[in-house]
Amino acid sequence: MPRVFVSPDPAAPEKIEVDAAGVRIGFDSVQAANRIAGLGVAAGGGRSAEVALWVRDVDALYERALRAGGRSVRAPMDAPDGRLRYAWVLGPEGHQIRLLQKRHG
Repeated sequence: MPRVFVSPDPAAPEKIEVDAAGVRIGFDSVQAANRIAGLGVAAGGGRSAEVALWVRDVDALYERALRAGGRSVRAPMDAPDGRLRYAWVLGPEGHQIRLLQKRHG
């Protein structure tokens, strides 16, 4: 599968996104998930995977998810470089969901 995004360094990636039949799938290291957003991810137990959904309005979808029974993991926040806005919720069955929005600018 072709890599469409690698960060911060292709020789030592912490995040890789691949294109699989028109669907972008992202993989983050445990270290990156904890350093960037303090998610409390642990290898070998607890939360170790998530579904990432690209949306137009992270704040609105985050609030909608909470009203629908989701629980907050991390409230909406901007990426350190300002290019993205994101938030994390646990769905009613405990699945972690990341909401992502590209920032204009």
